[in-house]
Amino acid sequence: MNIIIIFISRGCTGIWQPLDVGVQRVMKLSIKRSTHHDMVDEVSAQLASGTKDLRLDVMLGTLRDRAVGWVVNAICEISNKVLVCKAS
Repeated sequence: MNIIIIFISRGCTGIWQPLDVGVQRVMKLSIKRSTHHDMVDEVSAQLASGTKDLRLDVMLGTLRDRAVGWVVNAICEISNKVLVCKAS
């Protein structure tokens, strides 16, 4: 009874859904950046150890467990006061 369904026209996402554009987009990009850094660090460690057979563990359980760290890193990154001041 308290749910109101509103259809949004094409091209109006930025107007009607500011969280998608202003907050969630920043969060998603930050998570991608955190994931990228983590994977690069893993490969760099393997290269530094002298192994010739590079392998990334992409099993669902491993990625699920690592995703928590990626999200925490992303939250810390976007919680930076300097970044928040630039956006406003």
